[in-house]
Amino acid sequence: MIEILFGTATAVSFAGMERTRKNYIAVGCLTTVLFFLQVICLNAWDIDVTFKLYPLLSHLPITVFIVAYLKRPWLISLTSVLASFLCCQPPRWIGTALGEVFDSVSINHVSYIAAAFLTYCFLRKYAVTSVRHLIERSVSSCLLLAPCRLFTICSNMLDSQFKQAQKEFESLRQMQKTTASYRHDMRHHFALLQSMASKGNMEDIKEYLQTVQSDLDAITPVRFCENETVNLILSSFAAKAKQSEVRLTIDAKLPDSYPFSDTELCSLLSNTLENAIHASKQITDISKRIIHLRMFSRNNKLCIDIRNSYQKEPVFHHGLPVSKEQGHGFGTKSMAHIVEKYGGVFQFSVKDGWFIFQATT
Repeated sequence: MIEILFGTATAVSFAGMERTRKNYIAVGCLTTVLFFLQVICLNAWDIDVTFKLYPLLSHLPITVFIVAYLKRPWLISLTSVLASFLCCQPPRWIGTALGEVFDSVSINHVSYIAAAFLTYCFLRKYAVTSVRHLIERSVSSCLLLAPCRLFTICSNMLDSQFKQAQKEFESLRQMQKTTASYRHDMRHHFALLQSMASKGNMEDIKEYLQTVQSDLDAITPVRFCENETVNLILSSFAAKAKQSEVRLTIDAKLPDSYPFSDTELCSLLSNTLENAIHASKQITDISKRIIHLRMFSRNNKLCIDIRNSYQKEPVFHHGLPVSKEQGHGFGTKSMAHIVEKYGGVFQFSVKDGWFIFQATT
């Protein structure tokens, strides 16, 4: 809510809104509507979808408001909105920094609100008039702000990649904690087994050992390949597939060298497996929820073959699968870009009840 209020107030100020009671009420109503739109989106989908739709939920309505209500040209309206949301970054950085220093989410939020208020006061007193004159001077002046917004978009993309990496490595960290805890408890297990052995309770010992073996299997990470980063991603999605009651088989034999960076390969696998798990878990018959993943080397090239069962046959547009369901299907263009970046070839297809993604590079 604070970011919407800050962004809207700064945008209309850059656009030259007169400070009248009528205009303040109009801006207040607009902010309220945008806030409830985001709440509805969050309830209907999730925060990832809301983040992707944010330009449609905030930037576009504010731009239309400035054009329709304040009677400003489209270029000036759009530039005012982009400049205002660029100004949202310093308060966010301040909030994040203080939150990390004091290791407190509450301090993060409070400092962000305070920083946003102080930033708006500073902009209103020292920067709004200068920025408005710069925007109104010429088209070239408006275009000068475009690289700044591109920087913000790139920062957000990097932030998304960082959060994805955090999620994947958190699963490994939790597994390590569980392993350490179990190692600490080993002496208790030995003491109990020794007590059972002294009483000659062989059946109890067998049953107890089976239980211990099951616990060890649950916390022991499966090694799918030699690459530690890729192995972590595969282990994470193997766990997700198990939670969704999807049978995932993995045969990963990576060559010694391949053109992708580990980050790009993990992004490719993450997008593919996430889509595959989502499609497979829609099948009512659990026994038919299946995903096969193969990675192998052929003619010194890395080959990837991932296929999954599905409930509803996918629709293709220009060779890429498309989805009308919100929040899914966004990753296929990214997958295609990663493969084509290194001169590779890829194909999405449907055959014999399988949805298949194949890539060679």
